[in-house]
Amino acid sequence: MWNTVVLLLVVRMVRIEAEDVNSDLLRTMFSYMDLEQPPCERFYEYACGNWERQQGENSSNSYVDVIGSLEYNANRQLAELIEERARAHKIETLPLYAKVRVYYETCLENSIQAGQELERYLELLKPAHNVEWPVVGATADTANIAYFRWTHTLGRLRAIGLNDVLMQLKLENRNASSYILQLGRPTHMSWDKHAQQELSLLQPAALADQVKQLNHKLQQLWRSTSASQPLTELSLSELQHRLPMLDVSDYLKQLYGAPLPPETPILVRSLSYLRKLSDLLSKTSSETILHLLRLQLLVYLRREQPRSNTPEHCVGHQRGLMSLALDYINERERYRYVRQETDAVINRIFKSIQSKFIEFLEEHTADLNEEELEFLQKKMQHMQLNIGNLPKGVNADYYSEYYAGLDVLPGYFQWNHLNALQHRVFRELQRLLLPSTAPEHSFNMWPYGSPAYDQQRNRLLIPHAYLQLPIFHRKFHELFLYAELGNTLGHEIMHAFDPIGLQYDADGAPSMLFMDAVRRKEHLLNALRCLSRNPTSNLNEKLADFSGFRLAYESHFGRHGLVPKFRAEGLEEANGLTNQQLFFIKFAQFFCAVSPQRIVYDSSHDTPFERVPQTLANHVAFAREFNCGVHSRMYVNASQRCIVW
Repeated sequence: MWNTVVLLLVVRMVRIEAEDVNSDLLRTMFSYMDLEQPPCERFYEYACGNWERQQGENSSNSYVDVIGSLEYNANRQLAELIEERARAHKIETLPLYAKVRVYYETCLENSIQAGQELERYLELLKPAHNVEWPVVGATADTANIAYFRWTHTLGRLRAIGLNDVLMQLKLENRNASSYILQLGRPTHMSWDKHAQQELSLLQPAALADQVKQLNHKLQQLWRSTSASQPLTELSLSELQHRLPMLDVSDYLKQLYGAPLPPETPILVRSLSYLRKLSDLLSKTSSETILHLLRLQLLVYLRREQPRSNTPEHCVGHQRGLMSLALDYINERERYRYVRQETDAVINRIFKSIQSKFIEFLEEHTADLNEEELEFLQKKMQHMQLNIGNLPKGVNADYYSEYYAGLDVLPGYFQWNHLNALQHRVFRELQRLLLPSTAPEHSFNMWPYGSPAYDQQRNRLLIPHAYLQLPIFHRKFHELFLYAELGNTLGHEIMHAFDPIGLQYDADGAPSMLFMDAVRRKEHLLNALRCLSRNPTSNLNEKLADFSGFRLAYESHFGRHGLVPKFRAEGLEEANGLTNQQLFFIKFAQFFCAVSPQRIVYDSSHDTPFERVPQTLANHVAFAREFNCGVHSRMYVNASQRCIVW
């Protein structure tokens, strides 16, 4: 009898909690909306018109959009956790916790470095063991410069993350757990305003002119060589033989702490550029090269500074350097208590989206032969999901061992910062030497709050920061789960099937099986042309927006069997809206941001003011659900809609 009563009470409490969560979500959604805006003309403003006002001062000082607000809140919560443990005089028995706290505290104490104050870093990081950085305005020390080797110094700078200066080195995937080094021409050779500012400080003027002339020659060399030159795979010894004046072996030794085997394979992009670079620098004075590298180092260190020494910015800065450490602490102190229930919800939606995409593929059987269909199905079925972005199959000792090489000191931010930069690069490049079963292959170095898809591992990761209100709660109604989480999963999944993702198979290995046949895929080509009809900064992102939304919408409303209906209780504004309309609104509010006059977007995505109306107008149900006339902005004729998948 009592067991039955207790069970009924628990069921009722769970139901009340879910009702409260969804009622609170609705109130939040309507607080963001501007109901004066016509949804058929200005849907983004209708859904997000009051979002900026609801954020108060935070949006002005700390973030500009929803993802930024998630990262801000996650950083604030972690800062509170660290400070709470410090106030309680908790002795950190785990070395990792102690290092995170020391780094955080030195960041708070640090006055943000600028101008001449950045010179303190130069005292710690020298061009070589017996070489000092030249002092601006002082006469060059010829005895000091005699020991200078530019490849040696460049390797030391690359070891703290300075890349794309003179040449570029990166680690490329062969497949999900195998890597190869790629060396070659930088992606750019332009100087930003900070580099120009540092150059203006150089004295005497004749020295500044020499550095300018060297940079001009480097830019000419860069422009004279093509970025599209084919990659050549050479062993380290072969590369060294072809470039005798460029000490690649010593450069790599600065990164790995020991010489790499001569048979180490290296992908080389633009061998001619590297040959001409070594020839140019052999004819340039060591003092000029040293000043150029010093200038680029100061610019890099300025860029790597925390935005401020507030708790949120210090944690955000730390997250960029020690993302795994902070993810582990968040898991151990917070997420593990809700992981079982939350993971079950996320996995259920993920599997539903997977199944619906398999159904979508059946619509394309006329365009796909049996081998191609199997390729796509296998890729979808084998896709991994990493919730929390943590390594698989490890215990607490793994995290302490992972950061064992990171030294931090109380009261010395510059020392800690340089060590953290070097540790980050070392752990990234170390994957070259790890066995395929190493845990390092099962997670990504990802400091951001937004989910992401990794084509080369066929893995979709969901950071802890994403899993918070008002974006997600495990008690959300199915309608809201699919409108937000479902759409995000759909969007990221679609990157596995965009023109870049299709170049990798189910295991993340390069494959041209599908892409070699693209020219015969009339439906796919027409769909890509359709997406290009309106200007876009990134065709792949637009594909993911359009197809990902369709996938989420159809997974919820097009499911087999009864679609669970959401009923708004006690909220007058919601009573006149259909479930479909609420779905569109919830989707749009993921993109809410400050006014366009206050934000600058790069070319990686279209702006939210374009993405929201274009994605929704492209879907057949929107105009019907909002009763939009044929001449309204949000009405798109059926013949003009773009359907890729």
